[in-house]
Formats: sequence, C-alpha cells, structure tokens
Amino acid sequence: MPRLHENTAQTPESFHFVNGNPSSETERSLTRLLVRSHVGKWTWQQQLKTRPNDNEGPGPSKRAPDEKPIIKRKISIKGKTESNAEVLDNALFVSSSKDSSPGRREPTTTSNFNSKDDKKRIVSGTQSESLDGKSLSSSYPILRNISIGNLNPSEAHLSSIPPAVINICNEYSLSVLWPALTPRSPHEDTSTAVSAWFPLSLWDEAMFTAFLYGSLSHKRAHLLAFKDKSDSTNIVEKRYLDLCEIMTIRLLNQAIQDPTRATSDAVIMSVLCLAANKSDESVWYNEAKPPFQAPLRSLQWLDVYGSLSSHPLHAKGLAQLVAMRGGLQNIKLPGLAATISFSGLITASRTLSRPPFPYVPLKECVGTPTLLRKLGSCKSEAHDSLSALYSLGCTSEMVEVLHAMKLYTVILDSHHAGRIGQYDMCEICDQRNLIQHSILSLPTADELGMDFQQSHPVYEACRLVAAILGVAIVFPLPPQTAPLQPLVRRLVEELGKCDFHSIWNGPDTVGALIWILVIGGIASTGLPERDCFVSDIARLTPHVDISNWASLKDKIPTYLPWLDIACDAAGQNLWRDVGYLLMM
Repeated sequence: MPRLHENTAQTPESFHFVNGNPSSETERSLTRLLVRSHVGKWTWQQQLKTRPNDNEGPGPSKRAPDEKPIIKRKISIKGKTESNAEVLDNALFVSSSKDSSPGRREPTTTSNFNSKDDKKRIVSGTQSESLDGKSLSSSYPILRNISIGNLNPSEAHLSSIPPAVINICNEYSLSVLWPALTPRSPHEDTSTAVSAWFPLSLWDEAMFTAFLYGSLSHKRAHLLAFKDKSDSTNIVEKRYLDLCEIMTIRLLNQAIQDPTRATSDAVIMSVLCLAANKSDESVWYNEAKPPFQAPLRSLQWLDVYGSLSSHPLHAKGLAQLVAMRGGLQNIKLPGLAATISFSGLITASRTLSRPPFPYVPLKECVGTPTLLRKLGSCKSEAHDSLSALYSLGCTSEMVEVLHAMKLYTVILDSHHAGRIGQYDMCEICDQRNLIQHSILSLPTADELGMDFQQSHPVYEACRLVAAILGVAIVFPLPPQTAPLQPLVRRLVEELGKCDFHSIWNGPDTVGALIWILVIGGIASTGLPERDCFVSDIARLTPHVDISNWASLKDKIPTYLPWLDIACDAAGQNLWRDVGYLLMM
C-alpha cells in the first residue's frame, strides 16, 4: 500500500537553462541558486533510492507502533470549554491547511554542539564560509547530513525549498544569528540557542520552518541595514522568505489543533519567530543619524531586531500561548523565555509602553534578580548618592533606576576604553535589559494623580529624560525607530509647566536642570523643538557662570547618568547653537 504522501504518478522533470557567463549580479545569484538546488535535489533522490521503505521509523505519514494516536479533545481555560483554536481567537495565523500530518519527526542525526569558540563567519548571498577558509558545516557536523532527503522529501512543505537554501539558513542561524542573540558566558562552550534550539527543531517541522523564516528575515534586514539596498540576493531570498512564512503559518494551524502540542515550547518558539520578524523595508531607506553615539548598538542584534516590527496578530497569539502555559516561568527550553522577554522589550521601547512580559535573564540566577543587585549595588547606596533628587520630587523607585543607569554607563565607558578584559557579554545583556525594563515600568505623573503632580513638579521631566537615555544609550534602538521625537515633545511640554525661579533655585536643582536641558537638546537634533532647549540653556548661562561646552558639562552632577563617548560630540554641537544665540 503506498504511503499517504507518495505520488502515484510522477510529474515530468522541468529543465532549467542557465547562463554560463552571467552579465549581472542578479543573474549570477539565480544561476548559483538553481545549480545548488539541482545538485541537492539529485543527492536526496539518490539517497531515497537506497533507503528502505518499511523500516524507516515514524514519519509524518505513519505512526510508530507504540505511539499513541492523536485524540482531539476540548480543553478548559478559566472555566470555559473551548478548542485550542477557539481559545487563540484566530490571533495567531491567517491561513489554515487541510493536511492532517502532525508535523513531528524523529531527528535523523545527533550532534554535540560544544564548539570551542564562536568564530566570526562571513555569510553573504548564497555562499557561506568561515574566516579560516573551512566550510561552516565542518564546525557543525550535523549540517553535513541535513538536506531535503534527511527531512522527509515526500513532505510537500519542505520539498518546496531547495536544499541549498535550507543549509544556508541553518549555517547562518548556527554561526551568525544565534550566538549573538544569546551570548555565551565565559565558562560556556557555546551559546544557549545553538546547543538547545536547533536539536529541538529536528523534532518539530513547524519550528524547523519557522527557523528558516527567522534566518532569512534577519539576514535580509542585516543586508538592507549595512549593505547595498539593491543587493540582488535580497530579490531571490525574499521569495523564500514569503514561502517560509506561509508554510510556518500552515503548520502552526495544524499544531494548535493538537492539545499535546498547542502550548509546547516548539510552538511558542515558532510563533515568536512570526511575531518578531515583520519587516518594514521603508525603514532602511530613511537615512536618519543617531544624535547619541552609543556603544554596543548591535548587542543581541538590537540594531537589526530594533528595526523589525512586531506583527500584531502573531504577538497577540504569542501572549495568549504564554498565558495558557501559565507564564514565562513555565517555559523550559533554555533561552526561550529570556528571548520572548527581550522581544517584548523591543516593542515596548519603540511604542513607549509597558513591557508585555516580565523580565527574564539569559543567565540563570538564584532568586529574583533585583535591579541594583544586578549592578552590584544596593538601595542605601543609591539613596545616599542621589539624595538631592528627593528635593526635586523623585520617588525612591526613580532614584534606584537613575542610579542603575549611572552604574551601567560606567560599565559601558570601561568596556569602550578597554579597561575590562574579557567581560561577560551575557551579563551585560541582562543588566541592560533589566534597566530598560525598569525605565519603561516607571509610572507617569498622570498615573500617579493630580496631588502627586503638584507636589512633585519635575518628576515627569526626569522620567522623560531617563526614557530618552533608555532608547538612545542604554537600549539603543536604530535611529529610524527610536521614539525620540515624541519624548522630546513631551519634555518641552513638561518644562513649560515648571516655574524656573521657584523650582530651580539651588545648586543641586540647577545641575539637574542643566542635565535635563542638555539631554533634551541633544535628543532634539534635527527637530523643531531644538530651539526651545537652545534658548533655555542660553537664558541660564548668565546665572551659573557658563562660557563654553566644558564648563556647561561640568555643571552636570556626577551622580546622574551620563556617557562622554555618546554625548560629547552632539553636546558640542548643541553649545555651538547656544553660542550663536548668545552672540545675536
């Protein structure tokens, strides 16, 4: 009896004629891809001829003898009895498939992913190679055996993608994307994603295809951000990007019908890939320049993922799946909960909203990580260092956030100057993400009520400056997506409510005012609000003995967050504008 997925009649092979001497880069990429696809297809056909038909183990079209049949049933959430698909309220996916295959498979190859070091690799176009000239597959032996043939070529889902594309995507994820997304600690041999995520994807076709989609999306965004916008490789890979997205949606629609898989780590990871990789290519044609020159802009690929939008439907579905699972604390796949938290933090930073998920560190720690403990400090130290801010109406919560930001800028400065040898980049990621999570979690003055606003008149101005430093230095989003303009506008409105003579009348308060005006002035570079900050600084100079940029910067209290390497150049430009105004 034939397999369910075998075709009883084979369609004739189609021939692809290629130009042996292509004249353009586009033609060259297409030729290369077609040749590799043909070679890969021929390889798995040869493997298929020599493969036994009946002793292959369970595949999508037949069940192992000891495997329990899938039983469709209702599940109860909060007292309601609904199917998985109904619970998700169609939030996840926009298409469905009639294919009833469960989409799970046994891994055909095992591998130890303990790479001694994560060497930098070059992956461009359809070619991939390591810097030492060796093939990437030699660093990750499992890749040598992965092709359409190993991943059940009779499956219609994967047979649509050439083996060359699959191998390129896997190599890119293992050697470029994942090691930077989940940096390893000094005592670890390899990153969490490389050691845990890829092996699991070999069991789940939806997850495997979602990883192809995530790899293609990241690679495309990276090329658009840092290379020629007309790179011909983008044209070819865009087709496979769209195909992988459709395939992932179809496979996930099948998965959520199975109560044993609907809230599994593999399904949640797959939905995360769909939710976090929505590309808005118009972003890359905006040649905006960042006013702050922040270091570590690409840490955890923030420069790439900060430009990719969150897909609202898939993001809603992800939140529902996590809730059905009982929260991020119940997710067991290493690094997944931290990556979901990080993804939500990017969206919240772009939209200036509350983080949708709690903070989860990459590095496992004992107990709940507190903000100041993560930076090696404590509450008493923060309150002693920033006691002057209480007179301005800052809350203890804001004082702790500002102190943590100050400590983090010291770390950034030391790292940039090379004063730290081998620093734990995983720890830096956790510190940065926790600080940004804390900044976005600060309540607004409006949320604290009218009485609070009257007794704490500059609280909101300090909170807005912290938010500016958050998206510009601590958690530096790409300039195309950083929400500096709305923050600057709101800061101008808040300063307009303040009575300069009654509030800013002491040395500590004047220093805080200068800090607010300078940060706001730098953030307003190229914006209409720039003139407001320039005029306010010019109005202040006769009263505080300021004659140049150095004397202006010296007035900023040392207990407040500031980073010379990020602010100095833009600060000098700000003072130049102030000088022009003073000479008029």
